[in-house]
Amino acid sequence: MRLLAAIGLRLGVSDDAEYLLESACAFEPDNTEARVDYIRCLSKRQNFVAAREQAKRLSDADPRFQQLHAVTCMQCGDYAAALKVFDAALNAAPQDPAVLTSRGHARKTMGDVDAA
Repeated sequence: MRLLAAIGLRLGVSDDAEYLLESACAFEPDNTEARVDYIRCLSKRQNFVAAREQAKRLSDADPRFQQLHAVTCMQCGDYAAALKVFDAALNAAPQDPAVLTSRGHARKTMGDVDAA
């Protein structure tokens, strides 16, 4: 299902890809790869609220996905929540360059250029 969804996304059939990935997550709720693909598909389709809900679910189950959750918060325009999630991610990995960079982008967007 993931392969078919990837093909669908490449060919611009994103509604079918979303359906396939949603179904894959329903069939195998613990399939991390399917859920990440689903979150990316939702974001690509600009369904940021649903992507955020899925990313929070994934992040709650596995803290390694806190950055993905924070990015979906940013996509929803909730930068304060994103910063909280980025800070939690930095507690686990204080020098993670991807988290630090994304956190800096969030701070810059909020107008806190010095902290960024």
